[in-house]
Amino acid sequence: MMDLPEGLKVAVYSREKLMALWYRLKQYDSLFADDDTKDPEVFTNQVLALDTLVLEADNGIIILRKIREGLRGEVHLSFWDHKLSVRKQLFQDALVWAFINYDLYRIETFVADYARAVRRFLEDRMHFKHEGVMRHRVWHKGRLLDMHIYAILREEVLNGE
Repeated sequence: MMDLPEGLKVAVYSREKLMALWYRLKQYDSLFADDDTKDPEVFTNQVLALDTLVLEADNGIIILRKIREGLRGEVHLSFWDHKLSVRKQLFQDALVWAFINYDLYRIETFVADYARAVRRFLEDRMHFKHEGVMRHRVWHKGRLLDMHIYAILREEVLNGE
């Protein structure tokens, strides 16, 4: 197994630390693009699942979940200062690490319509491909909004395509 990129470490959580993380993340209505994660118990179970890995970075986290070794996984990122561009290399290194260590062919993510900065970062800086829209998929401030599907393939990351 390849070492984690510099600036990342595997998160180890106590129950209290998980609850603090949940309270910090619950401000994002589309937490994991899944309504059940609004429940702290469901969130805790998902973070502790065998197919999930949380990587801590300075001022944020990168969550790899639904990892299907030899196939695909999901990635979600959250930085408390909302500065994504300065973390481009860190996120790139995390993707390379995930593709190699889990022998993945694809990494996907789901982003709510209101998270325009994240969508631009994924498309313009990280070269994720927009694959579609799930209409009226997430509640945000009392109304239903669309959820965008993005993915990047192994060869696009490892070969710099």
